[in-house]
Amino acid sequence: MKTILPIICGIISILSPCQAGQGAFSLKGDKIYLIPVEGFGKLFIIDSTTHQSKSVSLGKNLAAVNIDSLAVSPQGEILFAAASALWKWKEGDKEAQKIASFEEGYRVIDISCCHGNQSAPEGTIFALIDQEDSNDSSLIALMPGKKKFSSVFCRRNSPFSAPQTDATGRMFLASNCDLWEASFVPEEENDPELERAGTITGSRIAPLALMNTDIANSGAMVLRGVASGGNTVYATTNGRHMGAVI
Repeated sequence: MKTILPIICGIISILSPCQAGQGAFSLKGDKIYLIPVEGFGKLFIIDSTTHQSKSVSLGKNLAAVNIDSLAVSPQGEILFAAASALWKWKEGDKEAQKIASFEEGYRVIDISCCHGNQSAPEGTIFALIDQEDSNDSSLIALMPGKKKFSSVFCRRNSPFSAPQTDATGRMFLASNCDLWEASFVPEEENDPELERAGTITGSRIAPLALMNTDIANSGAMVLRGVASGGNTVYATTNGRHMGAVI
């Protein structure tokens, strides 16, 4: 555990305008995929047992492209956002394949892919995006079998991460400064006439944020990222001059 925790720290998304590299575990947990900071068309693969690493290319089409975020699908494919599009790649592939495009004027902050059918249909891909000239973020989703992203309704709630599922299919989300357990209701089960993928519902399950109201100390820490490994959920908090992994 002592050797894995520093790696987990790098895996959790630090959601800020100048985002650090991201990472994800393989389905078996025996490998860790990492995006280097300013990793133009590159991916690091780390063996979680031997700690040996290697760098691989995602193909000539992405050789000069910065990778924004990545996730792993239930089929073991590596999904990543780059060049205003969503791509998939598997070890041994020479080129990544484009799955879908993001709308112009939006920046992808974080993506995730649902495992299991407990909280959302398996294979649902979520993306946290914001407008390039704004700090307002929103969720969109690519449903299984679809070719276009649609909006996700989060009433009176500001997501700070894309939803992450653990090994049992439970879904967790960094939102409104804290940790929430969530479920996704596809729109066809609610109102098929609305042009959106569905609705996120949930509740705050753990008071992890440190919301300091002392006027003399602005050292509050809020939840900014979530990652899962097996049945354990990891989260990062950060503030003006502090940070923690929980």
